[in-house]
Amino acid sequence: MHRRNALLCLFIMLAYFVFTNHVSVFPWNNLERASPQLNSTLMGLIPGVFVSVAIWTRSRLGLWLASLWLLVWLVLQLLQWWLPYLTGQSILAEDFSWYFVQGYQQTLHWLPLRADRPVPDAQHNLLQLLSMLCLLTTARLTLGVTMRKLQRLG
Repeated sequence: MHRRNALLCLFIMLAYFVFTNHVSVFPWNNLERASPQLNSTLMGLIPGVFVSVAIWTRSRLGLWLASLWLLVWLVLQLLQWWLPYLTGQSILAEDFSWYFVQGYQQTLHWLPLRADRPVPDAQHNLLQLLSMLCLLTTARLTLGVTMRKLQRLG
């Protein structure tokens, strides 16, 4: 059951990620001025395939690596969107030109504009939510597999 949930969540997240990277559904996303998305898509899709293999095989090491990758994936999204929105410019977020050059200010937002900072848009909020759910379902599977292994050893 946990494996199925983790795989389903991962499939939905990756399908959504690929779809929003390549199919224009303005104002949900804005691909009009976006740079080519193939590299971005592959940066999410290739590790996602390895995560799915780890989930399918229930490899303890693979699941721990998958959970780690999902955590990094989520943290990078939060740093990209929420850090600039909440704190403005910092060492980790100095240049916001990417936000305006790619037309993200024209997409749907739940949050109000804060000066000239990037505002986390609805498209990326949903990706972040799906990423968090994938992390939680995969971490739950990882802990379950690890606990069963420890119980057999002890």
